[in-house]
Amino acid sequence: MYMVFDDKFSDLGRSLEPSALTQIMNMITEDVISFSGGLPHPDSFPVEEVREMMEYVLTNEPVTALQYGSPRGNEKLIAFLAARSKDKEMKVTEKNFLITSGSQQALDLLARVFLDPEDEVIVESPTYLGALGPFKNQKAQLTEVPMDDNGVIPEELEKILQARRTENKQVKFIYLIPTFQNPTGVTLSLERRQKICSLASKFDVLVIEDDPYGELRYAGEKVPPLKVFDKTGHVIYLSTFSKIFSPGARMGWVTAHESIISKLVYLKESVDLHSSTFVQSIVYEYCRKNLLDQHIKDILPIYSVRRKAMLNALETHFIKDVTWTEPEGGFFLWATLPDHIDTKDLLVEAAKNRVAYVPGYAFYPGGQGQNTMRLSFSGVDESQIDEGIKRLAAVVSKEISK
Repeated sequence: MYMVFDDKFSDLGRSLEPSALTQIMNMITEDVISFSGGLPHPDSFPVEEVREMMEYVLTNEPVTALQYGSPRGNEKLIAFLAARSKDKEMKVTEKNFLITSGSQQALDLLARVFLDPEDEVIVESPTYLGALGPFKNQKAQLTEVPMDDNGVIPEELEKILQARRTENKQVKFIYLIPTFQNPTGVTLSLERRQKICSLASKFDVLVIEDDPYGELRYAGEKVPPLKVFDKTGHVIYLSTFSKIFSPGARMGWVTAHESIISKLVYLKESVDLHSSTFVQSIVYEYCRKNLLDQHIKDILPIYSVRRKAMLNALETHFIKDVTWTEPEGGFFLWATLPDHIDTKDLLVEAAKNRVAYVPGYAFYPGGQGQNTMRLSFSGVDESQIDEGIKRLAAVVSKEISK
């Protein structure tokens, strides 16, 4: 008799299901042009440089690279990140850093350190679906704050915070992706960044600033991270090497007040002891040799031409009833269809037409946004973008005309 496992799992284990993106990826075959995953383009990978760094590390520091390491992370890599953050005018020291296995691990650690069941988290509407998982795993209550083309609307955020103060309730933290937001691609304006930091201090609420795309600007004026305006330690800053080096490295970091970093270190030690010492050594040598900034400059054109290609294709092939954002950087843009179109149902027809995207409902805690979709231009060859958008436009036009 085979074992029945359902009654063996914990409450969390029983609730775990594949994400919308995982389900979509399972639908994709080789002949499908996929705008679904936010994948860095393979042309952006510094293959030869990584090979050289691996050889250098194994020749000069083999024991350090292959031995256990500190839960906090490689001290030299942390020193590099601290210095780079200071160059961006963040008021930090090396004690404010923790190296994580990608910023996704940082989200999971933060969720577990801060959230008890029924605790409230404020998120953008829509928001990054990868953050919803860790928050929901802790059984948090997610409150959505509206956005427009300039990001989260501070006045709406203040209304929520004021209501909670009146109710004598605590918001554990606000989760934001201020720069080239995933999924919409929009960027929070400078004025709003300053206002949100002011609100964080006024209402004594933490803000988690997730910044995986901030270095990838192709147009417009650079805007400082929220952390730059943080004078009271309320902003927790996350970033990653996934988009500017390699996602396979699984190397990210947290910048926060020392007391928060200490708690995260204690938890991380029980989770995985530390992030890969070998990869940290490679990444540090890559940074020490001043290769990172040049690499970022080299990959910007890779994504810039694909962004432009997608915007041009949308303008050429889509009908006037469809609108979309025009991001100045990052990997994504956001399309809005007529209200009666359900992009989750439409995905089946799109897959038959050999094109894929992520339906917008997946990015809303409440499951709304049925007439929206996220389109990623980052991992698709320029030659395929026009054809993929043409296929998608045909499916959308057919559905609209019904």
